[in-house]
Amino acid sequence: RCDLADGDRWGQLRWILATPGDSSITLSISCAGTAAELDTALPITLAEFPPGTASPADLEAALVAAGVPTAAHLRVSATLTAGSGGESPSLSNVEVRWHCGD
Repeated sequence: RCDLADGDRWGQLRWILATPGDSSITLSISCAGTAAELDTALPITLAEFPPGTASPADLEAALVAAGVPTAAHLRVSATLTAGSGGESPSLSNVEVRWHCGD
């Protein structure tokens, strides 16, 4: 564990998922200085499945692209939508990496 300092950054988000039929999953993140601020933080969409991209996603790159500064608290959200035939998507093994600076 490290304190938030220059050079600290979010790393990768990794996952395993399945979207059978026309089911779907949307992954998004929010980043804030405190846990309470996460409720009003800007959500950033990382990926939508399908078509989606393969795991992993670069969290720091997504934050920079959205103009959101690195902060100590991160919320990962997933929206799972069943397919028209009742197929259920699944998401498992979600892993978030944090890199401490020098």
